Amino acid sequence: MDKKERGRKAGNIILAIGIVFFVIACVLVIDVHINQNKAAAESEAALKQLQQMIPDIDAGDSGINGDTSGPLSVFDYKGSSYIGILSVPDRKLSWPVEDENGSGEKVPACTGGSPYKDSFEISGPDFKGVFADLKKLKEGDKVVFTDVYGNKTEYTVDSTVQMPKKATSKTALTITARKPMADVYMVSCVKAK
Repeated sequence: MDKKERGRKAGNIILAIGIVFFVIACVLVIDVHINQNKAAAESEAALKQLQQMIPDIDAGDSGINGDTSGPLSVFDYKGSSYIGILSVPDRKLSWPVEDENGSGEKVPACTGGSPYKDSFEISGPDFKGVFADLKKLKEGDKVVFTDVYGNKTEYTVDSTVQMPKKATSKTALTITARKPMADVYMVSCVKAK
């Protein structure tokens, strides 16, 4: 076998390896797209169930329904426990929120605190259908968390910022949108007066 033929074989092997890597990359991109669409559909289905189940109580209602001293009450739906709905009424955005045992990988989840305490943290994925629109929030926007009893806690967006991946905040409500291996987009809110 001469040098030219060995070079041709090596080139064919490298080309084959390149094609295999290209196919693997395409499969991974398609898989991510399918999983994001599935997560968005799951989020939408859970949101609809919560909207039907939660009583309609005005934010100005006197008195609190349910126990607010312990862990947040949950509504179980398809193997997940939801504590309520996070919404931005003026922008017609709403998301279901899982309890602290939720992964926050498909739908937003509570990552600390409580709407009845000084701080409340919600984190979720940054992709189509789930927190992708978080970047649209502006200072002064009203954000509402409604628990499973219909109690509403209103917040006002205080700031929005792109932060390092492990950033935290101790404001009244912190909402973070995460992308794997990337920085987070953080929205900090103060309780509405």
